[in-house]
Amino acid sequence: MARKGLTLTPQEQKMVDYHRNTIRGGGVGMDQEGRPVTIYTNTIPVDEKRENGPHANVPGYVGGKIRSRDELQQLFKDEIAEGKWPVYKSGKVADKRAKEIHQVMDDEVGEAEAVLKKSKNPNKVTAYKKGGAVKSASARADGCAIRGKTRA
Repeated sequence: MARKGLTLTPQEQKMVDYHRNTIRGGGVGMDQEGRPVTIYTNTIPVDEKRENGPHANVPGYVGGKIRSRDELQQLFKDEIAEGKWPVYKSGKVADKRAKEIHQVMDDEVGEAEAVLKKSKNPNKVTAYKKGGAVKSASARADGCAIRGKTRA
C-alpha cells in the first residue's frame, strides 16, 4: 500500500519492505509503551568520520534488537556502498525523508499490532542513547518505527 503522492526509490522501498517482512515473519518487537517496533529507522553518516556529509537511512531493529549507531555503521557499511539503502546529501535531508516514508508504516501499524497480540512472549526492546546509556524504545519510536534521527 503506497500513500497517494509518495514516490519511493528502490532503496526507500527496501525500507518499507523490511518493515513488512518483520510483520510477515512475526518478528515485531514491543517498546515499553506496548507499541510495535518493526524497523526503527536510523540515519547514519555514510563515512563514520564525517558528520556533515551524506547520510543513509537503515533499519535499527536488527535480529530482534535495537542496534547502536556503531553497530549499524558496521552492519550496513558494505550494503550502503553497494547502493542498497537510501543515501541523502545530509542528515537533515535523510531525517525529513525518513519521516515521509514512515507514513506508509503508520498506515500499517494495525498489522504490526495484530502480530503482537498473537504473540505469547513478545520481544521487548530498548534503544541506545548517545553515550551508551539505554533508554526505552518508546522514547524514540513512533507507532511501529522510529522517525529519522541523526544520532542513535
